[in-house]
Amino acid sequence: MKAIILKYFFFMLIIAFYSCKNLDKTIVLNFDSDLSAVYEKKLIRDSIVIYYYSNDSMLLLKYFNGDYKQSQYFKKDNDFYERRISVTENREFRGIDSILTFSKKDTVFKYNSARSFLITVLDYSYADCIYNIIHERNEYMTIKQSAIDTTYKEIFFYDKNYNIFKYINTWKDNQCVYVRKK
Repeated sequence: MKAIILKYFFFMLIIAFYSCKNLDKTIVLNFDSDLSAVYEKKLIRDSIVIYYYSNDSMLLLKYFNGDYKQSQYFKKDNDFYERRISVTENREFRGIDSILTFSKKDTVFKYNSARSFLITVLDYSYADCIYNIIHERNEYMTIKQSAIDTTYKEIFFYDKNYNIFKYINTWKDNQCVYVRKK
C-alpha cells in the first residue's frame, strides 16, 4: 500500500518537474477579507495558486501556514478532470479517480467516494459530493457541495479559457472568498 502511494508520488513529482519547462501561466487568488465572513479561522487559506501547463493540465495549490493541499487536473475533450487517488477510510489504495471538475457544458452529478470516515471539515471535499457546472453569460461556475454536510461548498468561477478568477469556500456561517488581484 505505502509502496504504491510512494511510486505515485514520485511519478507525479517527475511529471511536475518536466511540466515546469512548459509552464504557460500562473494565477494567484488571494483571500479577500472584505467579501468574506469567517468565524472558523482554520478555513482561511493564505492563497490559492493555479499553475497552467501547456494548455492541457493544471495544478491547484491551497496554501495554509506554509503547507498546502494539492489538486491536479488534466484536459480531456476540452474539459478538465481532477486526478485523485482513491483510498478507503483504512487508507487502502483503490485506484485513481478522474472527476469532471471544469467544463463549458452545464451538468450535475454525484461523486461517491470510497471514504466514509471524516476527520475534519476540510475532508468534506474529498468525500461524497454533488457537482454542479453552470454556464452563465461569459462565465462558468463549478459548485462542489458536500453530500454529508450540505453547508460545505467549494465554488470555482472561470472564463471560457479555464482561467480561474474567483474561489469561494463555505461552511455553516463561514464564507471564504479568494479573488484574482489585477
